[in-house]
Amino acid sequence: MLPVHDRLRVRHHRLLEAFERSENLGQAAEELGITQSAATKILQDAEELLGLPLFERRHRGMAPTEIGRFVIGYARRILNDIEGFLDELSALKRGGYGFLSVGAIMATTPGILPAAIAELKRRRPLLTVSLVATTSDRLLAALGLRELELAICRLTHLRQRSQFHIEFLADEELWVFVGKDHALAPRAGVTLNELSHLPWVVQP
Repeated sequence: MLPVHDRLRVRHHRLLEAFERSENLGQAAEELGITQSAATKILQDAEELLGLPLFERRHRGMAPTEIGRFVIGYARRILNDIEGFLDELSALKRGGYGFLSVGAIMATTPGILPAAIAELKRRRPLLTVSLVATTSDRLLAALGLRELELAICRLTHLRQRSQFHIEFLADEELWVFVGKDHALAPRAGVTLNELSHLPWVVQP
């Protein structure tokens, strides 16, 4: 018998992903262009293949179980892989040389990124580059779901050192600003320890 992951089909992944967004089987079925009874059958089929309930019934619809959330994350990664494959295949059909999805924090946009993209386009003129600029936490979440192939950002957790392949690019210089009337404004230098108890305004 085929392993479970080989018996799960694209229809299972698409329904799980759509159902998780709406928490309503009727809406998920409508989004996929199928009947609600067909959606029910696909969901039951997925649960039978896995041998576990993926959603629990609530007063206002259904919500994923802990295992359901894990399976939905896997489904998203599979669907993103398929979408990336189709995008690259489409580019090849048009005579291009592939598709690259890149994410970056705003700090890299005036420096590293433009030069890197210019050099990449010089080497591969027909390569399609898709760029997403947001915060590091969102970029790393997208990278984990394979919505991005590359992210230029800061690590937000130690476990990411083993989760991703990491290439060190540069040291980053950070500045702290205070108002001109702040008690620390006249100081020539301060330590992080002195700043730790103060209220901060920071990026997400």
